[in-house]
Amino acid sequence: MVGQSKKDRTWPLPRGRQGQPVTQHVWVNQPGTPPVPPVQGLVVDWRRHSYRWSALCVFTVADLEGRPVVVQQWLSAEDLTPVFSDPNASRARRLL
Repeated sequence: MVGQSKKDRTWPLPRGRQGQPVTQHVWVNQPGTPPVPPVQGLVVDWRRHSYRWSALCVFTVADLEGRPVVVQQWLSAEDLTPVFSDPNASRARRLL
């Protein structure tokens, strides 16, 4: 019995036009005093105005009772830190 090739065992990275990632995981830097820790986010779209880039991000923040609230917001690229994610790298890990 012959096993599968590596190509058949792995998921392709999602790519859009010109090979750019369709979505991208990021850390969203939040303003605040004292410094507030960044939260995980997902970039859904990009736009450029003059020489500045903005990203449409989806992320969660805690409400006054500590429950997560989903936020979708255009953010400046300077407020984001990219995170490399590969759907094949975490196959051995479990969520819980």
